[in-house]
Amino acid sequence: MPLGQTEILLHTFLLAGVILSFILPLKSGTKKDGRRKFYFYYLIIQLVFLSTVHRVSFMVVACIIMVAGIFEAFKLKGNWLDKAGILFFIILFILFSLKTPLDQVRMLYLVVVVFDYWSEVGGRFWGTRKLLPDLSPGKTINGLLSGITAVFLFTITYSRLYKLNLSTWLPIFMLWTTAFTGDVLASWIKRRNGIKDYSSLLPAQGGFLDRFDSLIFSAATWLLISPLF
Repeated sequence: MPLGQTEILLHTFLLAGVILSFILPLKSGTKKDGRRKFYFYYLIIQLVFLSTVHRVSFMVVACIIMVAGIFEAFKLKGNWLDKAGILFFIILFILFSLKTPLDQVRMLYLVVVVFDYWSEVGGRFWGTRKLLPDLSPGKTINGLLSGITAVFLFTITYSRLYKLNLSTWLPIFMLWTTAFTGDVLASWIKRRNGIKDYSSLLPAQGGFLDRFDSLIFSAATWLLISPLF
């Protein structure tokens, strides 16, 4: 798919979330800075997406994530296995960034951020039923369903524009599972170490590992399983 069409598709899905954030009131109990975090995340998405135009620019972004992620990992005071696990997935993420064709990098990033972004929309603006209250109190069932629905619609549109068959579409759609798993694992490590945020390197985002957990885990998984397809 030409980059222009991909960019239009991304903006369509993300701007729909921004518009809803203006219309919908924040659900009861949500912090007042919720919208600021939401809009800053939108800016981050745009910057990372633009970096996927060229390998060098994306590698610069990937290396920034790597350095910040390693810094945050070694700040943890808990089990050394947490640090080793984070380092393992960061290495796989860098290998993914180096070896994977840019169109696949872009596709994976698009699916991950659509799921992540719309999970934020659903979690912050409607729905109060907690999904994992002890592990990640901010996650709601409505947030998860919002993310899955957005990914389904996005991948259907992406597949029609790219003329993908079902055997190719299904693995792309199922990337929401790796995005969700990466998010949950990052929350689990935080709870194990008794911290709320990995760092303050990204304002209101919980740090680089918190912001890019879904991308790192999804990229690592894609690197390992893509040869099977």
